[in-house]
Amino acid sequence: MYSYATLKQEEKEKAEKVAKDMIPEEAELLLLSFTGGRAFGWGGEHHDIDIHGFFAYDDDWFFKCHSSNRGFDMTLQNVYSVEEPEIRWGRWKQYYDKSNPIYTHEDFDIEKDFIDKCEKKYVEHIFPYDLHLQFSRMDVDFSIRSALHTYKEMLIPLYYLEHNTIESDIINVINQHEDYQYEELNKCGLKYSREDTSVNPDEEKIWEELEEIYWRLADMIDEVTGNIDRSEIHGPPMPSKNIPGVDE
Repeated sequence: MYSYATLKQEEKEKAEKVAKDMIPEEAELLLLSFTGGRAFGWGGEHHDIDIHGFFAYDDDWFFKCHSSNRGFDMTLQNVYSVEEPEIRWGRWKQYYDKSNPIYTHEDFDIEKDFIDKCEKKYVEHIFPYDLHLQFSRMDVDFSIRSALHTYKEMLIPLYYLEHNTIESDIINVINQHEDYQYEELNKCGLKYSREDTSVNPDEEKIWEELEEIYWRLADMIDEVTGNIDRSEIHGPPMPSKNIPGVDE
């Protein structure tokens, strides 16, 4: 399986060159981080390499850039335009997208200047509305890929809350930890990466696993923050095909 650990040095160096070509000459590249399907554990050699990062440029008109060529899908943000509220309120994704550094500027300490600023309470802002949106996307267009992203949106924060570590490779998590054994997720990863195309994930069982993870995450967020209002939480949206009268 393609992963952060197997990313080649020449790929890292190529990513650095692509990034420096994207930003103004006067800007300083601060961070490049491996993300996307390969970082989440289900990418294969046939997929592009997703990279997110920061640069420093003291001119707020140039706040973000994106490139999708030369084998990379790369998004860079001007660190001066990323305000604290964006990271704190609903932008938990900033942290796990930038938790696998492949390049850091010598003056940028990724732990001290970024990762250490993440707090467990930030995770609560994805629950339940962001998660319900992801479930709805999967319902509208069910696929192995949409299922994998729904698993990812819950398992990365769950693992962080339980282990105090950001681990984006959810396939590695289920392979290394007995309390994270989700058979259908494993099948989805094998199928999507083309490591084993003979496996056939069961859609009904996928929904069951996702609902189990949903409640496990709800319990963990409640334990950490105490801010979950149980009277307003009725579980993840059920598949629309299971709603009585939906097809009438």
